[in-house]
Amino acid sequence: MKYFFGIDCFSKGIHVVVLDQKSNIRFMEKFISDKVSLSERITEIELKFENFLIEKIMVKNKIEGSTIFIEDAIYIQNPHTTIIISKVIGAITLQLGLYNFPVIY
Repeated sequence: MKYFFGIDCFSKGIHVVVLDQKSNIRFMEKFISDKVSLSERITEIELKFENFLIEKIMVKNKIEGSTIFIEDAIYIQNPHTTIIISKVIGAITLQLGLYNFPVIY
């Protein structure tokens, strides 16, 4: 089944909404980490997201032709926050690339 993913990344996690072809919400998930270390936080978020992909999306559904949209990092008044969000986006994009998902920003 073809799905449409919307992913919004922020400095401590990501929100994911998955719609089917009829615009019905199939999944709404939030993956958050409270780790202080940025590398530990990104790793935890990435692993939670990977488990979601494996357990809820790939195993139970055929997802060929699905489209994934990731909101790009926007410049906020704090450049450090923008850099952190960009790193989260990069980690999630890498994770999706490992499973051959095409990503649109």
